[in-house]
Amino acid sequence: MTTFTQYEEEKIAFFKKHNMNYIVHTSGLNNDSYHKEYIFEDGAVFYESSMKVEEVQIVEAHGLKTRVPVTYMKTEYWTSESGSKTFYENW
Repeated sequence: MTTFTQYEEEKIAFFKKHNMNYIVHTSGLNNDSYHKEYIFEDGAVFYESSMKVEEVQIVEAHGLKTRVPVTYMKTEYWTSESGSKTFYENW
C-alpha cells in the first residue's frame, strides 16, 4: 500500500519521463467504479482503477469499542513498466 502523495509523485515522474504526450481513455462510472488508461505516444501506459468501498471498522473511544461503517475510495495503479500499488482516500 502507498499514500496519495507517493502516487502523485510517481504519476508526475512517469508522465515527465514519457514527455507528457498522452491521450486518456476513461470508462464510465459503473457500480461506483471507473478505470483510466493514459496512453503515451511512445507506447507507455499508466493505468488507474478506482472503486467505492464500504466496510465496518471497529473503533475505540473512551475505552469503548464500537462498529462504525466507513466509505472510502480504493485506487489501484500500475504502469507498463511497474507492478501495481494501492492507496485509499475519503469518499
